[in-house]
Amino acid sequence: MASRARVAVLRTTPATVLDDYDRLLSLAGVEAYLPADSTVILKDNISWHYPFPSANTTPWQLEGTIVGLRRRGYDKLVCVQNKTVVTNAFKHGRPVEGTLQVNVALRHEGDHMVLTVRDNGRGVEANFAAGPGFGMKLVKSLAVQLDAAIEFFGELGLELEGRAWIEGEWAGRVTGLGDQRVEIAMLRTPDGHGRLELSRFVAPEVVADHRLAPVNALGYLRVMFAVDDIDDTLARLAEHGAQLVSDEVVRYEDAYRLCYVRGPEGILLGLAEELQPG
Repeated sequence: MASRARVAVLRTTPATVLDDYDRLLSLAGVEAYLPADSTVILKDNISWHYPFPSANTTPWQLEGTIVGLRRRGYDKLVCVQNKTVVTNAFKHGRPVEGTLQVNVALRHEGDHMVLTVRDNGRGVEANFAAGPGFGMKLVKSLAVQLDAAIEFFGELGLELEGRAWIEGEWAGRVTGLGDQRVEIAMLRTPDGHGRLELSRFVAPEVVADHRLAPVNALGYLRVMFAVDDIDDTLARLAEHGAQLVSDEVVRYEDAYRLCYVRGPEGILLGLAEELQPG
């Protein structure tokens, strides 16, 4: 006579979710079906997390299962996943220099759990052609982050005032884009009087990319900064991936030294050092 399958259902909360997965293993009678000395394969499915959350392996689900199994003496745990989002994320996470580092943190925030992933990779190239699969397109869209741009402008003396999400029908009426979702960061200039806003559109999908447009392209694509020492500024910006647009810093008579640089996410800006008389 075939044995009946056992299904365990448990209500959980963000504060107790990891312990609750341990309880689920007990309710399901895991030790009756899995010998402790066997290799246990955990299938991690994260490719469809955003469009289909219920079909995805959430981080706390995986962590709770791993912790619960280890408490019971299961030491031979192997995690496998589809060769899509995870492997592509590492493939395109090439660091500017050194070894790729990925830091993952999970914390409680009110009645939510917040997952944060940070790495030192250069990200997906702006002109990268994503394949037909949804996964790579998702990775590309999530790779366009504000952090690198904030650090880049920090080298020019701008200070971060705050970050926020601008979303909803009211915001779409301002931009003409309808129901939109945009992450913004507001930076304050060193004199305290000016502001620079950086934005990252999540929805609707970006339809054009002008980040690698040349200096003489039409449209407002660049800003100019006055600096005290252009060579020192270039050296510091280079640590954030900035490169000269041309091959040199140009001297204009006895008035200025000038150049254009391109930084993270294709940011194009000018630098001007005013020369002192004599």
